[in-house]
Amino acid sequence: MKIALLQSRQNELYDFENTAKRREPDECRKKQQEMVEQNLQMMQEAVRGGADLVLTTEAVNYAGPPQQVPGDYKELISYSLDDTADSFSRIAAAGNCLVIAGLYRIDAQGKLRNSAFVWDAYGKLQGIYDKVHLAGAEKEYLCAGDSYRVFDTPFGRIGVCICWDMQFPECARSLSLMGADLIVCPTWGWEAVYGHARSYENGVYTAAAMAVPYGADIEGIRSPSEVSGPDGTVLLSADRHRGGVFFCEADITECRPYRKFRLEERRPVTYRILSDAINEYLI
Repeated sequence: MKIALLQSRQNELYDFENTAKRREPDECRKKQQEMVEQNLQMMQEAVRGGADLVLTTEAVNYAGPPQQVPGDYKELISYSLDDTADSFSRIAAAGNCLVIAGLYRIDAQGKLRNSAFVWDAYGKLQGIYDKVHLAGAEKEYLCAGDSYRVFDTPFGRIGVCICWDMQFPECARSLSLMGADLIVCPTWGWEAVYGHARSYENGVYTAAAMAVPYGADIEGIRSPSEVSGPDGTVLLSADRHRGGVFFCEADITECRPYRKFRLEERRPVTYRILSDAINEYLI
């Protein structure tokens, strides 16, 4: 399959250093739509390039830090979501490709979630994954998910996580035990050090769509968008300095002997502490 990673370049909404700035809702809508349009253009480029799977970064319809926006933040998300989702669905159908997109959404209970939407090559929504491990200020305004998702595709089984999820080995291990051949990760904070480890320790492919931060390059421990093979080998590493569409071809079912080797000699009976309360050890 041909994987297209959409490495967006973030705008002023992602200026996390300027915590005192206040933004009016109309300004947020304009910048929010700017990011959506950037991703739509990259999706169309990916389709022209023959992509079988298009993966965006995390929360492409982000409206800025909620504490910096007066009024009802959820309105900004609901305002943008339907049209954005419809556009992504149409591109999947027109391009005959899978689209996995990171989007904020409001669930049926009115809760704000950081999610990944999965459309098949007919443009049909196959499911939504909600980020389980919330990071930093997200805990103040987002509702966490409580389960993992793996999707059957013509190319193999694809598991989905989002950003901070990948920091936790249990997340990727759960998806691998569910039969994932490829784990995709829409993110704002990809770090190759754990990404390669997740591939190697589970014997699966991983693919992460990273964003270029506002006003800077991808620097320090953070890494650009990547695809890793089941032995931890880097198959694609994008540019640290620019946004764009980055392609990688892989037969993700080739991971299965690696995954079998990594998982078949596990001794789960000895791992009970992983499911027990362990707070007493963290004091």
